[in-house]
Amino acid sequence: MTLPFLLLTLALTAGPETPVPADTTTKPAKPEKAGKRFSLDVGGLLQLRGGYDTLSEEGRYSIPRARFLLKGGLDKLLEMNLGVDLGDFEARFVNAFVNVRAFKKDLQVRLGRMKRPFLRERLTSASDLVLVDRSILSGTFGDKRDYGLMLHNGLEGKEGLEWAVGLFGDYDAEDFLEDKDKPEFNSILALRLGYAMDGLDGYDDVDRHGGPIRVGGSAAALVAFDRAAPEQRETGYRVEADVLLRLYGVTLNVGALASSLDVAVAKPDRIGVFGAADVFFLGMLDVGARYSLDRTDEEQRSEALVSVGTWLFEDHLRIVLDGAWLGHRLASGSPVDADEGRVRVQVQVK
Repeated sequence: MTLPFLLLTLALTAGPETPVPADTTTKPAKPEKAGKRFSLDVGGLLQLRGGYDTLSEEGRYSIPRARFLLKGGLDKLLEMNLGVDLGDFEARFVNAFVNVRAFKKDLQVRLGRMKRPFLRERLTSASDLVLVDRSILSGTFGDKRDYGLMLHNGLEGKEGLEWAVGLFGDYDAEDFLEDKDKPEFNSILALRLGYAMDGLDGYDDVDRHGGPIRVGGSAAALVAFDRAAPEQRETGYRVEADVLLRLYGVTLNVGALASSLDVAVAKPDRIGVFGAADVFFLGMLDVGARYSLDRTDEEQRSEALVSVGTWLFEDHLRIVLDGAWLGHRLASGSPVDADEGRVRVQVQVK
């Protein structure tokens, strides 16, 4: 009986095998690394300006900016920026640089002709100004593009901590024309450190997006090492600091500047202060005001302006009218020239 029992056991266990259900779940495919995408954008800026001042008692008309702008590069790696200005019918380069993101956005390298990282007003694009143009302080304390090398973590539009360190040669665009003697490299060290809360957008004069209180500030320095630089080359140092506050369309910006023609002399021979305010409302209108004071041991100049303007067609068209009172005094307080009243209107297309 043992053999039949074994045969019966084998027959029962040797039946058809129960199929194992197949795994129908779809595993997500691993995303492929996106290639570096090349982009190229062509833009421009045209400003037409007219004005009248009480000193000359004449009307003045100009085309201060007529720019052709070319921007492009490889996404998240390389940026190229080239700008040519034909304003007032004189051709000159504005920007001509490459910017490499060496370590994401935290370390970037910029080489070529660019704005030096000094003075917020100067770093703000001319197309984003509330008033017709920059203040008198922009000219006396560093209104200049230069050729050089700069390390930074993304200045324009940066939120949180911002920094920049650059070495520049104190060159003008025309210094490299064929019929001019090439000036020697005049070492200019540029340093900038700042902070901006989220949503501040600190390099635009207008609080376009509004929102609760946002605060930022910065400090910067330019130092020329050659104390015996030839005439027309920069010497000494310049320092500046400012604070920016925004609240529901209202912008307040105050700051101070100082400079000396000799880097070894701590006491500044020029001091500047400024305060600016702007109110942006109805998504298209703004009212602004600015006061600037530029003082040396011999004389002082002041500038007080008010403006009203509008932004139309998604900011492609800008019309602004401003009025100013400019004073010029000796340090003793006596006038150098008659004070000047000025009215300007500007139409901007970009």
